[in-house]
Order: sequence, then structure tokens, then C-alpha cells
Amino acid sequence: MATREYRPLTTEETSALTRYAAAHGRTWKASLQHDWMTAALTGPIHALRNSHGPSWLVAYKLPAAEPAPKAIRKTMRVGTVKTYGGASVSLYVRAEYEEGRLSISGVIGPRPSGNAAGGCGQIEMEFAHRDPKDNDGRYEHPITPDQITFADGWTANLWLDLLDIWKKWHLNDMRPGCEHQMAEGWDKRPIDPTKPTSTYGKHFPGQKYDSWNMLAWVRADEHPDGLLSKPCPTCGYKYGSAWRRVEVPAEVIAKLQSYPDADRQPAWV
Repeated sequence: MATREYRPLTTEETSALTRYAAAHGRTWKASLQHDWMTAALTGPIHALRNSHGPSWLVAYKLPAAEPAPKAIRKTMRVGTVKTYGGASVSLYVRAEYEEGRLSISGVIGPRPSGNAAGGCGQIEMEFAHRDPKDNDGRYEHPITPDQITFADGWTANLWLDLLDIWKKWHLNDMRPGCEHQMAEGWDKRPIDPTKPTSTYGKHFPGQKYDSWNMLAWVRADEHPDGLLSKPCPTCGYKYGSAWRRVEVPAEVIAKLQSYPDADRQPAWV
């Protein structure tokens, strides 16, 4: 029986598959088989179901990953969201990586006047994250993925991945703890275990100043378990006494680079 020959993939198809694989990890082929069977996809990846199909996918190998760039400046239009007035406006995210420092910000509905229909800056706090513990406690009803009309190339999973990166790696050169303190989760220990750490306010009797619900935000003279300025038992570094840098993994930068670029230019972001 003659072996079927398939046409080479276009650049667009290769890029779409690379992004899909990055979003779904080691089992991306199984995920894609399922999405093909349930017709869950659109665009070039969906078209490959008919032009190439499952047998081709089994043998397909992704192109070798290029080294992570030393610097990126990337603008992304994730999709549209509704304003309180019911208008649909675009959600933009800007990622910049240079000299080992990652900065991510966004804007909802930027206007030529310099204003915006929604929030700007660290807007990730307005959205529901993959892990509810990462949600900002000041937002009772964060925007969920099903409330976003995604732009071409974007999915709920890609968006949640981006939020994960944003939450974990934004301003990676401004970490308050040493590697030992961070490994032990000093920044995740709540003052009041009944509330999320993202809750802002007062969390114990006699607390003088508002803070996040984190022991790392109060000193031992304020709360018996306070961690702010407490020395690390391993290296002696006092938590919060300086900004420390954590290197962003190359695969994280490569993943950011693989996300779809904005399909239209914003007034600003």
C-alpha cells in the first residue's frame, strides 16, 4: 500500500500547532485528537483535521525550539470583554523582557485620548485565575474566561496560562525573600487562615495598618507569627529588607513569545 504524502505545513499552521503544544504540554497530541473529534477548535488547526488527520499527527514532530530571546516586546490582543454599559472593548496585554527582567501590564478598551473603558496596568487582578487562590480578594466577581470573546489564536487555556505567568513572574527582580524563604512559602502563609491571602484589610485584633492577608506583611512585634524582617534560618537574610531577583525560566519566555501577536494596534497599552 502506498504511503500517503501530505503537503508541507504553512508557517501559520506550524505556529498554531506550536502554540497549541506549548499550552497543552507533553500530552498535546492526545488533547488535539480529542479536540478534533469534538470539533472544539477553529482556524488552521481545525482545518488540519481534514487535510492531514490523526494518522499524520501520530508521526508529526514539532520543529526544534529556538533559544529564548534575550529581549522581547510583545503586544497581544486577547479578545473582547463587556463594559458595565454593555459595550464590547478589546483586552490588550503588553509583555516586555529585557536584561533578565519581565514586566507585564494590560489595558481594557484603550482610547486615543489616553483614557480607557476599563482598568489599566495590573489588570490581571480583575480576572479569574486557574487557581481560585490566585484571585484578588477585592474583586467579588472577577471576569471569567467564558465572559471573554477570544481573538483568533486565543483560547481560555492560553489565557489562563498567561495569567499564571503574569502572577508568578511579573517583576521577577523584585522578590522580597531569599530562595530558602520563597521555597518554604513565606509569601503564601495567611494571617487569618479563613480568608484568601489576596484579601486586603485588617486580619487580627489590634492590627494598626491595613495589609494583605499574609504574615510576610507584618513584623513579629505586630503579630507573633509575623515574617516581615525575620531572618532566614539558613542564610540569615531578613525577609523584605531588599529586592531580590529570580531568573525567569527560558521556557516561560519562549511561551510568551509564542502567543499570538495583536491582530490590531491599540491606541496605547
